[in-house]
Amino acid sequence: MNLNGKTTLDEIVVMTESARSNGKFPSLARLKYLNGGDVNESTALVLLMLDSITSFYGAEWSQQQMASAAETITNTYYILTPIDLKAIVQRSLSGQFGEVYGKLSPNVLIQWI
Repeated sequence: MNLNGKTTLDEIVVMTESARSNGKFPSLARLKYLNGGDVNESTALVLLMLDSITSFYGAEWSQQQMASAAETITNTYYILTPIDLKAIVQRSLSGQFGEVYGKLSPNVLIQWI
């Protein structure tokens, strides 16, 4: 799966749903495998998810925090698909994971997953 310049999680989910209808439903691990062990696409998907959530909550994470959280999620929750990532975004924005007190930290967001 190539992101083909897609820049939003919604665009990628539409592309993924199309791939699923063809019997291909790529997880983060599958994307890594298809790219010869390169995690760039998987990490890019997770970064899109993180950006959506942090922007909504007004959280200002450093590039290092974003990269570290994306790497942790990609390596720990490798079975997630782009559709799962979108569901996490939707649930977090609707408050289904609970109220955020103070600043949204990477630890809290990773616990939501």
